[in-house]
Amino acid sequence: ASFSTLAFDGLVFDWRDETGYEDAFTSAALSLPQLAGHCHIGLEARRMRVFEKMVLQNVFPKADFSDAHEMISSIRVRKSADEVTYLKKAIKISEAALESTLLEIFIGQTEKEIESILLQKLFSHGADGLSFDPIVAAGDNSAQPHAQARESYKLKRGDALLIDFGAKYKGYNADITRTFFIGEVSDFDRAFYNTVLDANRTGIAATRAGVSAHFIDDTVQCCLEESKFSEFKRHKTGHGLGLDVH
Repeated sequence: ASFSTLAFDGLVFDWRDETGYEDAFTSAALSLPQLAGHCHIGLEARRMRVFEKMVLQNVFPKADFSDAHEMISSIRVRKSADEVTYLKKAIKISEAALESTLLEIFIGQTEKEIESILLQKLFSHGADGLSFDPIVAAGDNSAQPHAQARESYKLKRGDALLIDFGAKYKGYNADITRTFFIGEVSDFDRAFYNTVLDANRTGIAATRAGVSAHFIDDTVQCCLEESKFSEFKRHKTGHGLGLDVH
């Protein structure tokens, strides 16, 4: 996310390709004289590129560096009122775009055509960007977790249609996955769908202030394991949302 769109309290030292990164790091060192001597600097190591750490070690030669990922994540997981507002807006935009897209879907369309409609609807409803490249997958492709929309496949009656996407709003990401059936649905597919839906609702019912994400995940997983489709269980319940999608 661009810092210009975030309520970010801090110093930002950026650089351009034409000028290189050295001046930005040197400016950071000059602006933080308290770090000139021996000090401890925490890094978001899972996001940082190797060369960035090497340059920091050069401009702060007496500093000790450590991975502050867990500390930073524990702060970011707690959202401010503004962050919650932005996330809700991103979700609202996503839901509105999906509803508009569904009205324009018909048998014979390709996955790629549906993807194009979805993208147009996202931006027309107010998205600043995309949380990730949307997934529009029908028929056999809908069983692929990270499928790519095909120009060759045309929607048929009885197909499952999976749409996985999200709008970005003021740097904050939504992530919505929905499955639809075109025209008709088999008894097997209906039972499978309802099993996942029941697990989803069970997880929502277990969600409240004070409970851990681990507890919510266990609740959902138990629901799936007790179903007749337990052998098809593939992954955990969900993930965090915010400036990152995962």
